[in-house]
Amino acid sequence: MGLYQPNKASANKLTKDQMKSLKSSFGLPPFKVRQSTAINDKLDDMPLPNGFISIPIYNINDASENDDLDLSGCEYVDIIDGANFPADATYETVWYLVDYLREPMKKCFSLTDEATENMTFMDLYGMCDTIQSDDFEPVDLGCSFSE
Repeated sequence: MGLYQPNKASANKLTKDQMKSLKSSFGLPPFKVRQSTAINDKLDDMPLPNGFISIPIYNINDASENDDLDLSGCEYVDIIDGANFPADATYETVWYLVDYLREPMKKCFSLTDEATENMTFMDLYGMCDTIQSDDFEPVDLGCSFSE
């Protein structure tokens, strides 16, 4: 909901039934407002103070090509990223990370020899996400990352 500036000519007023319902408290949310009677008496038949009226603000979740932060904004990018992101060839320049981290990840996640040997970059990516998550207990990987 948004607010629109006061306009005496078009200010919304509560109907008699709405005012009656407000005083009965029937159908209101289950929380208490301090001094609600005094507030309602001061507002009288105005729904908001000083004649403001509420207006609906409609939102449409529509992925846009102009939204470069939204990965689903462009179908072309979706197709290309869908092919490149999981492909090991995309990460050739940083593949040394997989080789360097095979044994520490094997120890950390109790991986089998086969899983360690067949580790993809996406496997490593997922394990790194798990390690960075708040719920993951830190483990001494037995290696230094300062090299």
